[in-house]
Amino acid sequence: MSEMSNNRSVRQMGSKLPLVSVIIPAFNAARFLPRALVSVAGQSYPAARIETIVIDDGSTDNTLAIAQALEGQVSGVKVFSQPNQGVAAARNLAIAVSSGELIAFLDADDRWLPDKIAAQVGIYQADPDVGLIHCGFDFVDQHGTALPDWPRRSRLDQGDVLLEFLCDFFLITSAVMVPRKVLEKVGGFDETLKVGEDNELFLRIVSAYLVGCAPQILLERTVRPDSLSREDFDLDARVDLATIERYLVQHPDFARQHRERIDDHLATYLYGFGYRLLDEGQVSQARTMLRRSLSRRWSVPATRSLLRSYLPEALARSGRAALR
Repeated sequence: MSEMSNNRSVRQMGSKLPLVSVIIPAFNAARFLPRALVSVAGQSYPAARIETIVIDDGSTDNTLAIAQALEGQVSGVKVFSQPNQGVAAARNLAIAVSSGELIAFLDADDRWLPDKIAAQVGIYQADPDVGLIHCGFDFVDQHGTALPDWPRRSRLDQGDVLLEFLCDFFLITSAVMVPRKVLEKVGGFDETLKVGEDNELFLRIVSAYLVGCAPQILLERTVRPDSLSREDFDLDARVDLATIERYLVQHPDFARQHRERIDDHLATYLYGFGYRLLDEGQVSQARTMLRRSLSRRWSVPATRSLLRSYLPEALARSGRAALR
């Protein structure tokens, strides 16, 4: 079904439209939260069929005050707060207090384009058994300026995307809408994870359901200089690796069937991670990742980097890193 016909059918169905719950976790997001909420208020989907749940996750700035002020000004906005427990717990709380048939996630520093909800609801109405619906997106900086040279691009995969997703966690949380019945089946976000909780949940979904996609650009994903520290970036990579490897252990037949493709992906991923760790002076950890890469697939770059880790300058850099 085309975007135009999807949106037309949405407008025609009126009161029969499913209620959509927009889930916004917010931690120290005072600068960006109003923009996110304005993008929800500007949706072409009927406002009466949208509720917006904002969870302040123990912010230390005035995020909660701003959210509460907007609650009184923007129809359908409900604000809750909790002590800081992380984004997974915030999203789970929002899901628990929401009422919608469809759950749409939006990070506080991102912005939707006006037809985002309508396009995804149209896909859901055409195929109510779909497990997840995503959409195209662009990257922008914190001022809203497009980043056309940003190395990552949106992917428009649909149907059975399990192998592709396992080899490239391409889903952006703010681009995703999930039927409540799917979350009730597979469970919510893993609250033990500080990062990577979205990929872990989406992997559970795509392993059990087909995926729909609205191919048009419907999200502006904000890239902020302070969004992830180096330590968080490294942790994110480790969590994603653990998520992949745990899935492969739990599904040995799938792992055997797609071994060559999976080995190629993990070898490349582990090499990139090891290379970065080596440049950061974390020599011991770099060697571990590089050896794991070579155990999946031999390559000249990984071998060269492993040998470089034994050179004096690499060891000296490791000592300097330990003193930081």
